[in-house]
Amino acid sequence: HNGLTISCSGIIRIENQHFKIYNPQIINGCQTVNILYEAYKNNIKDPKLKKASILCRFYALDEKQVEGVCQATNTQANITLSELRSNDDIQKIIEKNCSKNIMKS
Repeated sequence: HNGLTISCSGIIRIENQHFKIYNPQIINGCQTVNILYEAYKNNIKDPKLKKASILCRFYALDEKQVEGVCQATNTQANITLSELRSNDDIQKIIEKNCSKNIMKS
């Protein structure tokens, strides 16, 4: 298990161990997030969950760098370039518009 890798458009240190992360997107670790969500949902009152932690790496990247980091951090399972298309600008626009339409419904 190698934690989560998250790309973002910017990182600002607010104080010693507090940061503001802009536009975070998980680029490696989605399976981990799903497993954690299921564990939390099924055991919401379990005190062990409050003590759990996971390694998270944040990278402030421009659009051209995201694909390279995706490939570099997804070495356990072969990730093809076509599977990385969710990071394309057009896909982000479609996702944003779809979520707006869902909210209106």
